[in-house]
Amino acid sequence: IKFESDTQELVIYGYGSDGMVGTSKDLLNVVGSLDDRYVQGYFSYDSKKSGGVTVSNLRFDTKVIDAPYFCTRPSVMVVTKDIYLSKYNILDVIEENGTLIINTNGTYDDIVVNDFNTKCIKDKNVKVYTIDAEGIALRNNLKGKISMIFEAILLKLLGFDNYKEILAVNIDKKFGLKGKDIVDNNIACVNEALENLVLYNGEINFDNVNVNTEDVISTIDSRLGDSLPVSKLVDYKNGSFPCG
Repeated sequence: IKFESDTQELVIYGYGSDGMVGTSKDLLNVVGSLDDRYVQGYFSYDSKKSGGVTVSNLRFDTKVIDAPYFCTRPSVMVVTKDIYLSKYNILDVIEENGTLIINTNGTYDDIVVNDFNTKCIKDKNVKVYTIDAEGIALRNNLKGKISMIFEAILLKLLGFDNYKEILAVNIDKKFGLKGKDIVDNNIACVNEALENLVLYNGEINFDNVNVNTEDVISTIDSRLGDSLPVSKLVDYKNGSFPCG
């Protein structure tokens, strides 16, 4: 896996409390600490955060970054809940020949991917990798703690061949006071990360699933609210929306 442009763009779709926003900030700190690298990060998530969709937009470059906060052509996208690929249209910005990494406990064929995202994968020749990060964490007595696994993958992706050494130091700083078992379990997760990435080589087929955008509420629920014209919101001009 590698980036193919000078400005490296990365988008992570996570869910509140999975640790991916923290992982994103760790990546910015590691890369940004180098004298010859510049970084940019922009994060969007629900005000409640926990359990909601989180989106991390990250850029890395060897020169000053002058770009919009939202990534417009990420070479790599990470999705930590496979259900997002059926509920939301999220792959339109991924770059041609980009890479998609999906956290799932099955294979790509087991995932329901809506037709919009499937078309993006096919038309842009996207390489699809899957990884059972939840399974790795569970095997190492860290149920639900997947962020360190993805941090290892992404540091390697960013060219840090010494990612294991970097993370070993960070893990000791974060968890040293919680006991040697916690430290060792996190390091074990890091060591297993890359070897559990699986490249999908099968046929990309349509599942005949489409996101519902027939009305204002469905459009907002599908995370497409920014696309709504003002004319569609006239019926809600007093700021109230139906419950349920």
